[in-house]
Amino acid sequence: MSHRPLQDAENAQLMYDILRSPDEHYDAVRRFSSSLILSVVFGKRAPRFSTKEVTDFYHVQHMSYPPVDQVPILKYVPEMFAKWKRVCREVHDLQHNSYSGLLEETEKRGFENGCYMETILRRAAEWGLDREMVGYLGGALIEGGSDITSSFTNSMILALIAFPDAQRKAHEELDRVIGRDRAPEWEDLEDLPYIRALYRGYKIPKDSAVIINVWGIFHDPEVYNNPEIFNPDRYMESEIGTKKSHENDIGQRNDLSFGGGRRVCAGIHVAKYSATINAMHLLWAFDFSPSKNAKGEEIKPDVWDYAQALSASPNPFKCTIRPRSTQHAEIIRQRFTEATAVLKQFEYGEIKDAA
Repeated sequence: MSHRPLQDAENAQLMYDILRSPDEHYDAVRRFSSSLILSVVFGKRAPRFSTKEVTDFYHVQHMSYPPVDQVPILKYVPEMFAKWKRVCREVHDLQHNSYSGLLEETEKRGFENGCYMETILRRAAEWGLDREMVGYLGGALIEGGSDITSSFTNSMILALIAFPDAQRKAHEELDRVIGRDRAPEWEDLEDLPYIRALYRGYKIPKDSAVIINVWGIFHDPEVYNNPEIFNPDRYMESEIGTKKSHENDIGQRNDLSFGGGRRVCAGIHVAKYSATINAMHLLWAFDFSPSKNAKGEEIKPDVWDYAQALSASPNPFKCTIRPRSTQHAEIIRQRFTEATAVLKQFEYGEIKDAA
């Protein structure tokens, strides 16, 4: 609950950024998720996507992954014969400089704004954490929190332009429940079943390594009707979106994308809130449609064009985004103005852009 005013404020900037520069929607979404987790963990937000901490994170995240994770014996290959080892060293240096820099700024800020690292620094000795551990703890939280929310939101926009019927149904529900005189709020979610639907016993031997094939689970045609179609209605018919014959499967969850077991995402509640308010506000405020080529023909979006990184995210894509009315646009501007007081609590010192 304590992070929700900040999440609402960052959402207000996201909406304003897209209203002002709709062609930059992809990076606006990534700025939102990165700025939010930076504020929660280190108490410092990113007002622009070009902010150095954000660009550093996405640069490191999309660097190649070492094959040693799959073939452990490769760790014995000399570095001169293994380019991936040199890349790993570069990644380590970039991560170390970024995380230690953020930690130092937290220590020297001169005031507290309730971020997580303030608590960790106070109790580091009690918990047996040295400085590098503290820095990498914060870094791991940033890595986990930055990409998942942006991946969901950009995937949702991609799906909306590819499946206009789903967008139409969401607009109808929002117009009926919210109208045009105000923006949606979290408390409205109970009356928005279609928006809620928009995101939504084997014995394992001891010491086994388990990797959950989330994509495979959610694309199983025996469990889901037409799994390759973006169809929120499936979650109107079943809480977990499956065929009737699988409704009572003990292992089925509609939030399996956050992981399972003891390693389930620690920030699941923060991520769900962000995903929900983004879905509500984006659909309430904007019309999303495919871009057009020079001949005026719609360019069919490729819903399978995804990059492989920390989490699977759609590659940058073009689309046309328009406010649904001048009234919607004015409320977006008003919300952003009102959010300024909250956002300024997490802005201090010099906010550097990437070189």
